[in-house]
Amino acid sequence: MTDRNMQPADVTAVVGDLHAGKVAAIIASGATRQEVEQAYALAQENPDTLPLGPVSEVYRILTADDELWSVGTDE
Repeated sequence: MTDRNMQPADVTAVVGDLHAGKVAAIIASGATRQEVEQAYALAQENPDTLPLGPVSEVYRILTADDELWSVGTDE
């Protein structure tokens, strides 16, 4: 069984409260729960290098400025 079909609650269970745009982008990345967990751990460490693929994409989403996700919204 695969967990590639993550739901918003699955994402926030791993990373905590997060802007809805970031949650949607993480889900759209197709990352598994394990990949989101790995990216979240890396975001806490601020590494020099990142693995390729979904982990890197989720890392970039997690570490992006929240203001970028609010452009065009009333949040």
